[in-house]
Amino acid sequence: MKAIVINHPNASSDQQDAQQTCIGVLELTGRLKECVQHFFGQLRLKAEVGSCKAGRNGHYYLTLKEGEASIDAMIWSRDAQGMQYLPKVGDEVIVTGGVSMRPRSGQSAFHIKHVVPTGAGLMQAEFERTCVEFKAQGLFDRARPLPMIPRGVGLITSVNSSAYHDFIKSVNERAPGIPIYIVDATMQGPDSLPSITSALRKMYQDPRVEVIAMTRGGGSMEQLWDFNHRELCLFIARSPKPVVVGIGHEDNTLIAELVADVRGHTPTKVAAAIFPKTSELNQKLRALVRHMDDSLNRIGMFRLNRLQQVTQILTPLCSMEARKQRVEERFYALDRSIDQKVRVAHQKLETLHLELHHQSPQVKVERAQHKLRSLVDQLQRYDGMRAATERSQLQIRDLHDHMDHILHEKTYRFTSLIEQLELLSPLKTLSRGYSLVKDEVGTVIQDVSSVSLGDQLNIKLREGELIAEVTQIHSSSIHKK
Repeated sequence: MKAIVINHPNASSDQQDAQQTCIGVLELTGRLKECVQHFFGQLRLKAEVGSCKAGRNGHYYLTLKEGEASIDAMIWSRDAQGMQYLPKVGDEVIVTGGVSMRPRSGQSAFHIKHVVPTGAGLMQAEFERTCVEFKAQGLFDRARPLPMIPRGVGLITSVNSSAYHDFIKSVNERAPGIPIYIVDATMQGPDSLPSITSALRKMYQDPRVEVIAMTRGGGSMEQLWDFNHRELCLFIARSPKPVVVGIGHEDNTLIAELVADVRGHTPTKVAAAIFPKTSELNQKLRALVRHMDDSLNRIGMFRLNRLQQVTQILTPLCSMEARKQRVEERFYALDRSIDQKVRVAHQKLETLHLELHHQSPQVKVERAQHKLRSLVDQLQRYDGMRAATERSQLQIRDLHDHMDHILHEKTYRFTSLIEQLELLSPLKTLSRGYSLVKDEVGTVIQDVSSVSLGDQLNIKLREGELIAEVTQIHSSSIHKK
């Protein structure tokens, strides 16, 4: 800080000008504000409410006094909205907040963040109001089961307290191998609320922590009142992990314990709630083994009974096997019949001659399809099995597909043979301009040695026939008979 030098009456004006350093009032009040906020920024103050007035903007303006001493105080509207209890004139209260100054006026005021009534009746009334609100929200009925053996436990307490040593001692007796992650927090005083809230936030974000334990020793209701603070209790109630809280003694009832998943009362009982004894684990293990044996026996009996029932149900299926065999035999006979029909059709096809170009292949295909449908209808009438199984129906459809495939192949072969016959047909040769010459008895003339002068010949053309008489005969050497 800059030094402020007071003028001496005997000093010369030059010396006074060299030594004198002036500051403004605003700078002075600003420095005072910094000092006040540094040393008195977070306090817990016990006082009597001398006056209390609500402003239009939602702020509250109060006077806190003790005897003849007093200080102005105020509650910002945003802080007042979260308070279940607002002070009245004459109430004795414990307020948490800090002192601040206005640089322009130099006036100081106490900014209140939290108010606790010191009267037993008032404190009990606020406690009951908070309990009614939380119970209506179901915050007292959300206990979650703790893991039988947690992988990691987070401990929130003061490491210099007896509660810390009692908890660690109990853990070493019950489960010395389980890691404990400790956050040293202020559990009493004006800094306790932000310290505990910060510790809880760290535990919520630490993936190693599976269960959170929070504990401290006993004290007066005023000393433990922070654990009835509405915002802190809501933060505990919304924890993503199970929380075990043990604050004070068994006769103390605090809202932080009521919203926790498990209430431990004391540090030792908190450890006992999280870490079961080895004997208890062995007892639970034996109970689980017995339960498993009973379950396996019940499952075995159920499976045996079910197997017997299925065996009785499957007995009529033996007769179905015989019916299935008969159906397969008929399918085999049908295949043989189809093969025979195809062979007969093939033999008939080979015997076709010149008349084939006057007959339509489509007619033969339709006749074959009609015969196939007739065979299928005969099979259905002969079988008479209306209640055929799904597998038999599938086999019939497969047979139809197989028959269609064979018919397609035979039709294709039939068409190919027709084309071959047409290629070999004399009529095909005639269509290209050639003629067929026969004698009077119908013998095809292949050589000039087969005819004589005066013979009549039948010449078949592409269209029509000619009757001719042999008047000349020519050969490679002109020969006449």
